[in-house]
This record gives sequence, C-alpha cells and structure tokens, in this order.
Amino acid sequence: MKPSNPLHNSYLGPKTLIGTILGIGLYRLYHFLFLQPQHLTDPYFLYDLKNYLWAAQNLTQPETIYHPQRLHPYKYPPFFLLPLSLLTQFPLPWAAAIFWATSVLAFALSIALALQLAKNQTPTIYFWLAFLLLYDYWRVSLRLGQVQSFWFLAIMGAVYLEKQKHYTLAGISLALGAQIKIIPLLFLGYFLSRKSWKVLLGFLLGIALSTLTLGICWGWPLTLQLHISFTKLILLQSTQLNTLETLHYKNHSLLKVLIAPLANQPYTYNQWQWNIASLPLNFLKIYAYSLALLLLGYTTWLSHHHPHLRLFSIAQFTLLCLLLPPIVWHDYYYLLILPLAVAFQKNKTLNFKSISFWIFALLFLAMPRLFHHFGGERFYWFLGGETLGLLALWWNLTQFYKIPSPNSNPDEKNPTKAQKSSPTPPSTPPDSQIDPPASSASTA
Repeated sequence: MKPSNPLHNSYLGPKTLIGTILGIGLYRLYHFLFLQPQHLTDPYFLYDLKNYLWAAQNLTQPETIYHPQRLHPYKYPPFFLLPLSLLTQFPLPWAAAIFWATSVLAFALSIALALQLAKNQTPTIYFWLAFLLLYDYWRVSLRLGQVQSFWFLAIMGAVYLEKQKHYTLAGISLALGAQIKIIPLLFLGYFLSRKSWKVLLGFLLGIALSTLTLGICWGWPLTLQLHISFTKLILLQSTQLNTLETLHYKNHSLLKVLIAPLANQPYTYNQWQWNIASLPLNFLKIYAYSLALLLLGYTTWLSHHHPHLRLFSIAQFTLLCLLLPPIVWHDYYYLLILPLAVAFQKNKTLNFKSISFWIFALLFLAMPRLFHHFGGERFYWFLGGETLGLLALWWNLTQFYKIPSPNSNPDEKNPTKAQKSSPTPPSTPPDSQIDPPASSASTA
C-alpha cells in the first residue's frame, strides 16, 4: 500500500512550484505580446533591457556606453554585449519576448537545481515561502527587463556542478555569471573556503575563454578598449557617490543608512538636489569599510574554528555586501536568497535555524518597502522599518551561538553529568589471564 503524503508534498511539490513559475512567466509574456499598448504609457517598462540593447548597438564606442556622466550608464562586463548584439537583429517586441522567455526559463531552472540540491533534506514548502516573499521583486525584475535570473542560474549551476564533483565546469559556470554581473564573484569565496582549487582554475579558464571569444569576434583592439572603459567606470563608481541611487529607499547599503538621516529632508525618486556637500562622506566611507572588514575577519575566524557553522559564515559573507558603500543593493538582488541558502544546507542540525535566519533576512529587506508604502517618502519611515528588520535579524544571528557541533557531546560541558550517564566499561582480566589467539600462535 502506497503511503499517504502530506498535502504540501502531494499538491505543493517541486513539479507544482516549477509549473507555477513557468505558468506565471508565460502569462506575463502573453500579456506583453498581445496587450502591449497598455505598456506604452509606462516609462519604466523594459527600461533596463532598452539600455542593454542601446549599449549593444553602440559597442564600437566604448567611451560612450561606459561614460560615467550618462544618467544610467551601461555598467556590465563587455562579454554580456555579445548575446545582446544578437538580440539587436530583432525588433524590440520580439527581442523583449526572447529575453523574457529565456529569463523565465533560467529562473525556473535555477529553482529546479536548488530543489535537487535540497532533495530529502528541506521540505518544498520553504521554497514556496521564499517564492511568495520574493515574487514582487521577481515581477519587477521581469517588468524592467533585468538580468537577475541569468547570473542566479550561473551561481546555482556552479553550486550544483561542484556538488557533483565537476569542479572545472563549476568554475566556468561561475565565470560566465561574473561576465554578466560581478555579483557571482562573491561565491568564489565559498568555493575557496571548501578548498575547491579546481573551481578556481575553471573560473580562470572561463574568463580566458570568454575574453578569447570576444577577441575573435570583435578584434583585440576593441576588446581591450571595452575592458579598459569598463574598469574605469567601476573604479570611478567605487570612489564617487551616486546620490540618486545611494539614497533610494530600495538601497540597503550601510552608506545609505548613514547618509539618509543627515540629509534631513524628504526623498522623491525624481529629486536630484541634495544637501550632501556638508556631510562627512570620507568619514562615513571609512567607517563603513571598517565595519565590513571586521565582519569579513570574523567570518573567516568563525569558518576556521567552527566548521559546523560554515553555512552561517557564508551567510555573513553574503550580508557583507550590505555594508559595502560603492554597491547599491536593491531588494530584488536577493531574488532567491532563501532557496540558495537551503541549497548550501547540508547539516540537519542547522536546518531550522538556517531557514529562520534567511526569513529574517528577507523581512529585513522587505521592511523599507513596506514602511515606504504606509509612510510615504519620508526618511524616518523606512529607516525605522529597516531598523526593526535589522534588530530582528541581529537577534536571529545570536541564536547560532547556541548550536552545538554535530560531533560534540552535549554533556561535555557538564563532566559530572557525563560521568553519571556514561556506562561503566566491562572489567578486563589481567594480561596474564588473556590467552593469545590461535591464529597468532599458529603464525608464530
């Protein structure tokens, strides 16, 4: 007789989740193709995709597409321009449809890999919870035509291939993701912490192959010029402050949290005039960088001295990005951070608290948006919400100190209790009373 399955296993299983994602993606694609006139009045519909295609059409002018004075300069690695240049051969509606369909497929495949990694360890209901919490961010990413699904697939592919011991392919997958957006570089530290040196070699091989491909397709002078212009833009953005993006309520970097109250005025998306000339920006940057380095050092120490908390150290390393001043961490960057954490989860002792940790992290990211809707565009509203989320997240972090090592004896801290509970070993006779085995006597 076949055993009965719980409701969430039979009706809300992995196949249902993947089918739901594909169904939502197909519906939105149908809505775009056949109800397109409704989107013509939305200035932000496919805003990022239009910027990508514009850069691909002008790739022979690197100084133009990577110009820092543009309102929204193209700030992605040059290799991503190669597939975008193929989309420029189609009209915008068809190019958008192809981009949208591949984005949905990449998103669904990422979830499938995460489910496969967490098979028989984590109930699928937690993936449903993550999808419900982050559906709005995924919807916004599709609406703007962003690349979030592609670099997430590269990360999940690298994790899956590394678990399957295909280390070189895992490194190549991570390199392809880094050629779309630099965020996958963060997970290179995860593989290095596992001493997966072949992944590093595969990563370097992937970078070399992608650069060689660009050199063959576009010629080495243009390839070199594109990489130089991209590097200049990234270095410039790391040292200068983009007021609009830094102070946007969706940004969760520490520098925004420090600067926003000092601006002392309400914020609107189209407001450019800010009284930040008098702010101690250099001091705030040094302060934020110092906190980031302290957290990175603590993460390294924790991973080295407490191997059973390695997942937690990787989680802290990911949250380190919240403290980096040059980075604008929008909420939809964490598109599937909960399934990604569950995919890393291999220790059942940490299972519940790991999931609760990421749920609190998601609540921390959702607080500013929630308070923004209720309180308008006043700083104290979403800063207050972010503070509440941060306090909840910090409380959850402290719970990890109470988790014992899987190989440790819980009675080690109480030796008297251990002596009482441990059974007395059987008495052994003296050595003179122990007869040698027959086999040893025969061999002698």
